[in-house]
Amino acid sequence: MRFFAAIVLVALSSGCALTPAQRLQTWLLAHLGLADVVLGTGGMIAYVEKSPVREFVVGTETGMVYRLRKKFPDREFFPATKHALCPNMKKITLEKVAQSLESPGPGIAVEPGIAERARRAIRAMLDVS
Repeated sequence: MRFFAAIVLVALSSGCALTPAQRLQTWLLAHLGLADVVLGTGGMIAYVEKSPVREFVVGTETGMVYRLRKKFPDREFFPATKHALCPNMKKITLEKVAQSLESPGPGIAVEPGIAERARRAIRAMLDVS
């Protein structure tokens, strides 16, 4: 039984370095029927944009809660846990992205067979989107 009216959004494939306990918590929210919607982070934004609901519980990296609050200041977002932090995401800055685009470092060599399989996988993902 739920005692709140908020929509519960969960991202299971956030790509964040969540601990096993944090991943279990989001998995349980989804699989025990406590999550109303299970989406990727991009899907969460699209869902909130179209939803008439004003309150959301967000089960993913807490940076997503910040992002949603900035994009939708007229709505309320509550993290499912305040401990879902992705330290690698916190290392990325606009300055570092600009620097990597302006002066790329050494390349990465990939075997041709692996490169072709990777291209097929990327094309398949793009075809679906």
